[in-house]
Amino acid sequence: MADARQLRWPFGFRVDPPIACRKRLAVAMSLSIRTLPEVLVQIEGLLRSSSKSSRELPRQTSSFNSALRKMQDFSRAISSNPVQEESAEDDVCKERFEMHPDWQKISAAAPTLQKRRSTITRRSSFELVHAPLGLRQSGVRARCAKGMSFLSVVFIFLGLMVLPLYAFGLEHGLFDGITIAFWSLLLVAQGPKPVERSRKRLAAWILEAAFLVVARVGLALWRPTSSSAPLAWGSVSALQLFRLCTLPYYYEHSGVAAFTHNVLRKTSREVRATWNVSWMGLVSLFCLHCLTCAWFGVGSQVGGWTEDAELARLAWHGQYVRSMEWALSRLPPSRITENMELQTQAERLLAVLSTALAVLFASIFTSVVTNDMSDLRRLKRIRKEAEDRLCDFLEAHPVPHALEQQLSSYARRHMSRVAPPGKEELAGSLPHFLYEELCCQAFTPIVSGHSLFHSLCSKYSAFQRELCVRCFVEWHVMAQETLFLPGVQCESLLFVVRGGITYSKARLPSVAGSITNTAWAQILPTSGPEVSVSSLSEGVSVSSLSEGDWLCEHCLWTTWNYLGQARADSGADMLCLSRDKVCELAQAGVGTVDDTKPALTAIRKR
Repeated sequence: MADARQLRWPFGFRVDPPIACRKRLAVAMSLSIRTLPEVLVQIEGLLRSSSKSSRELPRQTSSFNSALRKMQDFSRAISSNPVQEESAEDDVCKERFEMHPDWQKISAAAPTLQKRRSTITRRSSFELVHAPLGLRQSGVRARCAKGMSFLSVVFIFLGLMVLPLYAFGLEHGLFDGITIAFWSLLLVAQGPKPVERSRKRLAAWILEAAFLVVARVGLALWRPTSSSAPLAWGSVSALQLFRLCTLPYYYEHSGVAAFTHNVLRKTSREVRATWNVSWMGLVSLFCLHCLTCAWFGVGSQVGGWTEDAELARLAWHGQYVRSMEWALSRLPPSRITENMELQTQAERLLAVLSTALAVLFASIFTSVVTNDMSDLRRLKRIRKEAEDRLCDFLEAHPVPHALEQQLSSYARRHMSRVAPPGKEELAGSLPHFLYEELCCQAFTPIVSGHSLFHSLCSKYSAFQRELCVRCFVEWHVMAQETLFLPGVQCESLLFVVRGGITYSKARLPSVAGSITNTAWAQILPTSGPEVSVSSLSEGVSVSSLSEGDWLCEHCLWTTWNYLGQARADSGADMLCLSRDKVCELAQAGVGTVDDTKPALTAIRKR
C-alpha cells in the first residue's frame, strides 16, 4: 500500500487519500478515465498483431511509441494541472511515475533483439474456460440436484433406522407414504436422463425402479399372517439394503462430502481425532440398533428367548430395552458356551455371528483411536520441543514480556494448524502434464479478477502455463500473523486465495474483534466500484480483502514501499508473484516464436 501522494498510476490499489490530495486525485482519475482506454486499446492491438510476420514491425513500433507518448502526456497532465498547485508542501505530489530499473533494462534490450517470423503453434489439448472465483455453476437446477441428493441421503439413513423396527410389529403409515412419494418423485425426475448415464448407473437405476420402490410399497401394504410369510416378508425387506449401493453417489453429489473435507482439512488434529471417534460411535450405535431388532425377531419364533422373558405383555419400547440388554449380554466372547445352549438354531447362529462382528469392530475402533492418539502425542512432543528451543533462546536474549507471549501463542497456533499441501509437494507424485494442468486450473480462477493477467491467460495458453507453474509461490499465513509493517519494502504481488486480510496505515489492535471489516472493492477505472473501508473508533481507516482480491501490485512495475500494516486475523492462503519471476519470464520470452511472446510484450508495455 502506498501513500496517496505517491500514487501516479490510474490502477492498482485502494487508498484513502489525505484531505489535501483528494482534489488532485479527482482530477487525476478524471484524466485517466479519458486517457487510459485509448492506451489500452492500442496495447490490445499490439497483442493481436504480435504474432504476425516481422514485416509489420515498423507499424507496431510506431503504435507502441504512440502509446508511450500518451502515457507520458498523462503523467505530465497530472503534474502540471493548476488545481494541484495549492500549497508548497504538495510539490512532492508532482513527481511522475517511474518504471522500475529492471523493466527499463528489459525495455531497452527488447528492440535490439531480432524478431523471428511467427509460426503457427498448437494449443494445449485441454481447452479450459475459467470462471471468476466464487462464480461457479449455482443455478436453480444445480441447487435442486444437491437438495434432492441430500434428501436421498437422509431418507436412506431413516429407512435403515426404521426398517429393523418392523420386527416389533410397528406401523409407520405416514413415514411409508412420504418415503414412497419421495423415491417415486426422484425416479420420475431422473427417468428422462438415462442416456446421459453410464451402463452401470443405468443398471442401478433400473434395479432401483423395478425392486426398491415396489418392495417399499409391498412393505407398507402387506404384513405376514402365517408361519411361512415372515421369511418372504423378510426377504422383501432385505431388498431395501440395496439402497446402500447408491449412498456414495448421493453423498458425493449432495455437497456434504466436500464440505466435511474442507472443514476437517482446516481444523486441528484434535478436532479430527474427535470426529473419527464420533462417527465410529454413531456406527456402533446403529449396529447395536440392528442387533437389538434382530434378536427380538429371532426370539419371537416358537421356543425363542422372548417366551421365557415374557416380553409379550410389555409395550414395544419396553421390548426394545429388554432386547438391547439381551443383545449386549451375548456379545462377549466369554459367553460363547452359553450361546451354544440357546433353544433355536437361528439364535445360536445370530449369537456366533454377532460375537465375531463385535470382535472385528472392536479391533477397528481400537486401531483408529490408537492412531489418533499417536498422532496427538507426536504433535505434542514436536510442539514441546519447539517451545523449549524458544525458551532457551529467550533466556539467552531477553525480550519484552508481550513479545514473548506473542511468540508462544504463534508457536502453538502454527503447530496445531493442519496446513494444506503445496504444489511442490504434489509435483513428485503426479506426471508432468497433469501437474501443469492442475496448477493452471487451480490458480487461473484466482487471478481472473485481475484484468491484465486474466486477459493474457485467456488468450495465451503458454503464458498461462508458465505463470501458474513457475511464477506463483504459495504462502500459508497463520492467524494473527502480520504480513508487513510500515516502511518494509514490497517484493511481491499478493493474491488472496482463502481467508481475509486487514490493512491499516496505523498499527492494528491486538484483538481482531474490535475492527469492523467490510469487503474490499476494486478501484480500476474501467470497473467502477468505489473504495469501501471501515473505521476504528479512533477514526483510523481500515480496509479488508477477501478471496480473489490482491494487494501490492505496484511493486511489479515500479519501486514501492509499504506505509501500513496488513494482518491475517483468522489465517489465510496467499499466492505470491515476485517482480524477479515476472522479469525472468519476460527476459526468457524475448525473441521466442510461440504464443508467449505477445503476452510478454504486453507485460513489458505495462
